[in-house]
Amino acid sequence: MARKARAWFSVHSWLGVTFGLLLFLICWSGTFATISKELDWLAIPQNRTTESNAREDLINAYLTVQNEKPDAEIIAVERPDIKAYADRVLVYASNNQYRYVYFDPFQGEIIGSSSRLTVQGFFRALHMNLFDLEGLGFYVVGAFGLILVISLSTSLVFYKRWWTRFCELRINRGA
Repeated sequence: MARKARAWFSVHSWLGVTFGLLLFLICWSGTFATISKELDWLAIPQNRTTESNAREDLINAYLTVQNEKPDAEIIAVERPDIKAYADRVLVYASNNQYRYVYFDPFQGEIIGSSSRLTVQGFFRALHMNLFDLEGLGFYVVGAFGLILVISLSTSLVFYKRWWTRFCELRINRGA
């Protein structure tokens, strides 16, 4: 039985050494992707509003951006759930660039714009599809989920009765 456990440990070790760094990158970027909206709020001053009165409708954001930037094509309009965030309008400008235009729904005016490459865009693109790798990135990241399951399964096979030692507190036993 020890020989079988050693074989499972070898598989587990090989997976960890071979794929560990990329798996760490995917998990690390996923951690930051969960708070990326808040990081955007901190990094982009145009993304902030102060609640003063009732919010205007999203159609007003659309019409205001359309009037201010008639040469730009409006791709999407989004309103965050939190009132401290400005409405964000994605436009395709005449200079062949995508930009975000920020609209204050309380004042009814455009408060700025930024590049499409934001903190949120960076971490989500990295986490979800490794910056797309010629269309294969989504599948590569998905395959790493399978590798994680295999690594977990192999560790449970060679580490017998792990549940008995999982919460054990060892005092005065050294490192």
